[in-house]
Amino acid sequence: MLFDDRPKIQRRDLFNRERELQQFLQALKTATPLTLILGMRRLGKTSLMLVGLNESKMPYLVVDARSLPIRYSWRDLYKSLETSLNEFLNRHKRVSTRIREFLGSLRGVEFEVSTKGIRVLLSWGRQERPSLSALLEALNDWAESEGKNLVIALDEAQYLRGPLSLEITRAIAYACDHCRNLLFVLTGSEVGLLHDFIGIEDPEAPLYGRVSMEIRLEKFSKHLSRQFLVAGFKEAGITPSQEFLEEAVTKLNGVVGWLTKLGARCMKYGYADRKLIGLVLEEASGLVVLELQHFLETRPLEARRRYITVLKAVAADKASWSSIKRSLEEEEAKSISDSVFYNLLESLLKASILAKSDDHYVFTDPITAHAVTKL
Repeated sequence: MLFDDRPKIQRRDLFNRERELQQFLQALKTATPLTLILGMRRLGKTSLMLVGLNESKMPYLVVDARSLPIRYSWRDLYKSLETSLNEFLNRHKRVSTRIREFLGSLRGVEFEVSTKGIRVLLSWGRQERPSLSALLEALNDWAESEGKNLVIALDEAQYLRGPLSLEITRAIAYACDHCRNLLFVLTGSEVGLLHDFIGIEDPEAPLYGRVSMEIRLEKFSKHLSRQFLVAGFKEAGITPSQEFLEEAVTKLNGVVGWLTKLGARCMKYGYADRKLIGLVLEEASGLVVLELQHFLETRPLEARRRYITVLKAVAADKASWSSIKRSLEEEEAKSISDSVFYNLLESLLKASILAKSDDHYVFTDPITAHAVTKL
């Protein structure tokens, strides 16, 4: 259903993403080595990826980088890979014994066999762990033996930035060059940070020049938002008022995740009441606050205060360079250099919290304006 707020896995539940889905399917069909699916949070990147992977009939494994802690370790990374491999083995029980033949020869890879099937166990110690390149080579050899391509999808891949990012990007670059039966798909909502991870503008980065396809998801227009809600409520057997639809379209501003959450809430109660829009806005702002706190907690205390001041200035419509800088200087009662201020704004742009619109800065997600009042 359209109002199921879990990631979609079937085409019929993916609303108005036909063009992007065809782009993705074409990238898979033509064995594009590295594809990016980009867009702000809650526009359906994971849904698009899963629908495309299921329609392609290709074997795939998905690593959800959001599950990693901010300062993730080799243990965190290998436990995440282990989870992904076991989900893959569970989906492909028929070939699990064959995959075991290829992975089992690697150091640091063991298998647990039970009535439930085969489960892989990875070591992560310095001396014991299999290298990332060796794991990818083994998976490639299995895929080649099956006469298939294997898709490795890294969901929200910007979270792989950090002390191990160079090892990860080197392994992907090696696989792009030498593992012809592996295809990589990376999604990212913090577009600038994902580009930094890949090294889009860094000629010395391992993945520089290797991105073959970028697919970008945009917010729905007011017209499409209305169509989505009407179609979803028809599925749910609920008839909303025109006033309800207008307010929902205006306040949720084309973010399909929030529109879906509103629809799901209405389905739960069995009616479409304008009060539910307020409840969804409150719930949504709580989630955005957590995301902002996640962004802030990696920064020094002084920088956190400055980011919050900048965000509150944008929320108060003081959104030009000079107005935001003036608000920051008034808060600190001192002058701030242009270079320091530029770096603050650039970080918020790369994290896709802000976007530039003409000579002003705006929130990519309209809920953020409400959320920053809680910081």
